[in-house]
Amino acid sequence: MQMSLEASYQIFFPKEPTTTRWMKKTMSLDHIAYGFMGSKALFAALRAGIFDAIDSVEGPATLNEIESTCDGISGERLKTLLSACVALKLIRRRMDQNGNDLFHLPKASSQQLVRKSRRYWGDYLSLQVDGQFYNRLADIDNVIKHGTEATHGYESWFASDSDAAKNYTTAQHNGSMATAYALHKKFPELAAEFPSMRMLDVGGGSGAFSIVTSRVIPDATSVVLDLPNVIETTKQIISEEEESVGSRVSTLALSATDPGSWEEVVEEESFDVVLLSYVSGSIPSEALAGLYENAFRALRPGGKVIVHDFFINNDGRGPPNSALWALAHVSVNPEGMGLIPKRIVSILSDQGFIAPRVSELIPGMTKVIVAKKKKEKKT
Repeated sequence: MQMSLEASYQIFFPKEPTTTRWMKKTMSLDHIAYGFMGSKALFAALRAGIFDAIDSVEGPATLNEIESTCDGISGERLKTLLSACVALKLIRRRMDQNGNDLFHLPKASSQQLVRKSRRYWGDYLSLQVDGQFYNRLADIDNVIKHGTEATHGYESWFASDSDAAKNYTTAQHNGSMATAYALHKKFPELAAEFPSMRMLDVGGGSGAFSIVTSRVIPDATSVVLDLPNVIETTKQIISEEEESVGSRVSTLALSATDPGSWEEVVEEESFDVVLLSYVSGSIPSEALAGLYENAFRALRPGGKVIVHDFFINNDGRGPPNSALWALAHVSVNPEGMGLIPKRIVSILSDQGFIAPRVSELIPGMTKVIVAKKKKEKKT
């Protein structure tokens, strides 16, 4: 039985996101310089299964109970990692009457870092943020200086490393389901306007947005367009959905950055919605006009394009997480555009789109631009 959109959204999306609360604080130079140590503490604890170990104990967990569950981690190493997590407020510590340490999880950690939780997104953190971007950012100074001489973009990366494509796609699915529900909560009019929606999900990765669209809109169908090595994982993820959902999501192995490649396989004026989530900042800036032109051709008159990504504000002053994700993408896509709403609105307008609206989706992180293809006048 499918949950309501509201219930699904609340499972994945907290009412007051942690990111928003952090944005209210001014980061000191110390916090910025040492920030990587905190993130590595989180990643190490996730990989060691510490959050799952504490959650598995009824009541507060002792050091021995944690140690018995986390194979290979013991003694002072475990104590030091636990202390780091306690300092970061990922774990809480108190002493019993005999002076023994007892550990338990705050609500945010139990909901988001314990694998059995429906709001768990630790795979996204471990596989993509830590396993891929952390390593790529180690070379960011070289990429900033030398550009394509140092790295060659997502298409080359995934074509040369099928495991990287699989891990990236799997991790992104873990993180994108929440965002997909948030999109439909933000724009409930999509279901009303297009009750039999046909959506082209460009750069759709795992198919998370298409899967959620099929769950939320019973008569919707979607096509996930992405690179061949990505689509192999997409098909597996879709196959794990209920037949009533998965049967309405298909795939198309195609590059988003080659405008000419679309003409023979993507039928003109055949979609109600073209979704471009996390695509615009992941391809060379010179490819954006062609991408949006293809989106325009694919849409029926009156259809909508939805551009979702890590946008910084028009004044260029943040938010910090958006700006940092933009920098992370440079480590893979050195010729990409630093996304600002007014720049993307201008390119969309040049391709014929009208009535653009800019909204925040993930607070302090991402924005959405929705624009229309003009309806044909009746004669």
